[in-house]
Amino acid sequence: MSIFSRFTHPRGDLNLKFDKESYDYNEELTGKLIINPKEDFQAESLCLEMTPVEKIRTQHYESSNDMNMVMRALNSQIHITRDATFEQPFRTQIPFKSRSYPFTQVELRVRGVVWVKERHSLTCELVPKVNYPYMVECRREFGGCGWVSEPSLSLISECPRCGLSLQRIWDAKEKALEEQARSEARSHKPMMRRR
Repeated sequence: MSIFSRFTHPRGDLNLKFDKESYDYNEELTGKLIINPKEDFQAESLCLEMTPVEKIRTQHYESSNDMNMVMRALNSQIHITRDATFEQPFRTQIPFKSRSYPFTQVELRVRGVVWVKERHSLTCELVPKVNYPYMVECRREFGGCGWVSEPSLSLISECPRCGLSLQRIWDAKEKALEEQARSEARSHKPMMRRR
């Protein structure tokens, strides 16, 4: 291996292919990691890195938050041969994450990684469609009773314990988020210099 090879990943393409167009949160994610190599190399390991990303979007507020990444090892110590397509099937549990409000979305970023000793990794990333559940709370800080729902793909609009409209809770949370955004924007404004 030349000294310059250490600064590059192996020549070739890495692709992810999922078996389905969409998955429910409690299903297994299935598919293949496909390597189309343009050179021979030794793969130390093949793995999937899965990161749920929570996105909150209201009329005046937007944020994105990466949750804990989960890594799943698929295979190790494989000799990859130039021009010979290598396919590694996978079947793995989808990391759990729930949506608390109607204006919350969760997407799953899946990254395929081929680790190669003393070289950059070969990677690719896709976002499969995953139907994440709602777990809504009748939040006490907004006048609710504290009840929390079980995970469900359907969104309920009324607390079954106290009868409070959950829309009232969501409106209060949305207002609090937008006020937080305005407050942060004010604190980051440059100070006007007096002459």
